[in-house]
Amino acid sequence: MYLSSFLIVTITPVNPLLGASDIPTLHATVQNTAQHPLTILTYNSLLDNAAGVLGIIHVTDTSTGEEVPSDVVQFQRVWPPPKDAFVEIAPDSQIEVDIPLRTHKLEAGKKYDVVAKWTWQGLWEGSVDAAMQVLSTGGTAAEAGNGATAEVKMDGVFEVKAEVKAP
Repeated sequence: MYLSSFLIVTITPVNPLLGASDIPTLHATVQNTAQHPLTILTYNSLLDNAAGVLGIIHVTDTSTGEEVPSDVVQFQRVWPPPKDAFVEIAPDSQIEVDIPLRTHKLEAGKKYDVVAKWTWQGLWEGSVDAAMQVLSTGGTAAEAGNGATAEVKMDGVFEVKAEVKAP
């Protein structure tokens, strides 16, 4: 069984009804349903501090079906990763993060769907220290790449209010 099968990922809008100048922000929750701790390498996932610009979050105009363009940034990552690139989720616990979508330009009067799709770069059963020890001795993740893909979709996540101009 894949370790990723123990993870339940949800996304919700922090504020589904936005003003024209508001930054759309997603709230992501990753829940560990296993009876043991799981350690996740955050690189290129919803738990990455740069998740909003990695190209893993796709916003689509519901009226046209077209994806909203956004800037995508690629990072050269340190390997082995530093300790702050990992999160450990205790059994039957969860971690939550807010993800601002600063480069997604949403238009007033429209509704948008959101899909987040990524591949876990590393999952381990146990603690962050144990995962780091495995990597420092040339080992690899218990699970990464194929089979560790995650996708979360929400329809009608954001709606941008039309601007009302005073006469």
